[in-house]
Amino acid sequence: MKQKSIHLNISKLKQNTWPFLCLLIITIVFLCLGIRKDIWFCDEVYTYESANSGKEAAYHPLNDREWISGSDICKYLAADTKELNFRVIESYLYTDHGPLYFFLFRIVSILAYGSCSKWIGLSINLIFYWLFCIYIYKSLEKVSLNSLFTFGATIALMLHPVVLSQAITIRMYTMLVALIFVLMLKAIKPKYRGIDLDQLRKRKELRKMQIAHG
Repeated sequence: MKQKSIHLNISKLKQNTWPFLCLLIITIVFLCLGIRKDIWFCDEVYTYESANSGKEAAYHPLNDREWISGSDICKYLAADTKELNFRVIESYLYTDHGPLYFFLFRIVSILAYGSCSKWIGLSINLIFYWLFCIYIYKSLEKVSLNSLFTFGATIALMLHPVVLSQAITIRMYTMLVALIFVLMLKAIKPKYRGIDLDQLRKRKELRKMQIAHG
């Protein structure tokens, strides 16, 4: 009985090791790219401006005909009050921009009060990048009998240049992609392309039991 319990614990440990390795690898790559990142894309600047500039600054933008110091730019883009200002943010956005990402950006900006660091936006993106990775791994795990395949497929997707590019862009793209994938995978029926997923899960559980019992 004790030996059986040890086998089950080892099996569970191995099962949890793969998703942990996925998160570790993608986090290292994300941080390396984040350290090298510069904010130059106009829409990224718009993210800071939308979340932090406030109503007065929004209607009185910086004069592009005058020299402006870096500290003045930072003051303009950073949170200058600790009020959430959600209604101001929502009224300032274009009609095709959902406010959720900018609300989150405002909250993190207040936590990093007075700073216009790139890590304000990257920290939000990293959270959704993690959630995306976990959901993809768990979804593939349900239809795969091989943990190594699930690991490899997840890493291949999460480190794809398109996914990484969106992840380190300080916009709502990573959050949107994660949401789309969640909705898409939720919409997939239990049976598709002739594969019985329930039967596949039973075979997977049977294989685990065989491994546990040696």
